Amino acid sequence: EKSIVWDRFDVDLTVNTDGTFDVAEHQAIRFVDGTFSFGYRNIDKSNLGYISDWAITDASGNTYTESYSGSRYTCTVDDQGDEYVIRWFFPTTSVPETYTLTYKVHDGLRYYTGGDQVWWKAIYGDRQFPVLAGRVRVLLPAPATVQQYAAYINGNDARNEANSEVLDDGRAIIFDLLG
Repeated sequence: EKSIVWDRFDVDLTVNTDGTFDVAEHQAIRFVDGTFSFGYRNIDKSNLGYISDWAITDASGNTYTESYSGSRYTCTVDDQGDEYVIRWFFPTTSVPETYTLTYKVHDGLRYYTGGDQVWWKAIYGDRQFPVLAGRVRVLLPAPATVQQYAAYINGNDARNEANSEVLDDGRAIIFDLLG
């Protein structure tokens, strides 16, 4: 049976002054058994308006163009109502590669009287294969600062599974998964 391992799954979230936020997922994938010709990512739409500005690149320098041909270095973004399904197609391989998926989330922040929230499944849990290491970095625009924070893994408090550090005078926070 085919299998993969995410050696690293790093995510950068940059909150913009217009209320959108940019996401960059850096997925370092090692193909353990078998050869592969595509990757995919599903994103639940229940807590956001919509996503735009999709892009995919790989560490080898290839930029993937949107096309439904399924040919090498192309990608598709399908809005299936309750989720987006993103697929990218690469040459058949068993060699490790890092893929970067970027996009802009609209209407995904939560606004409250006591403070606003970034609530995002950065390293999503509904996957068949393990993530060995990961980091999530959230950057806020001035004058916003981190006031309170929490990390969750599969809906559970992750204080024993992730370290956190507030940086840049409270404008950034990094969560590192503990191995």
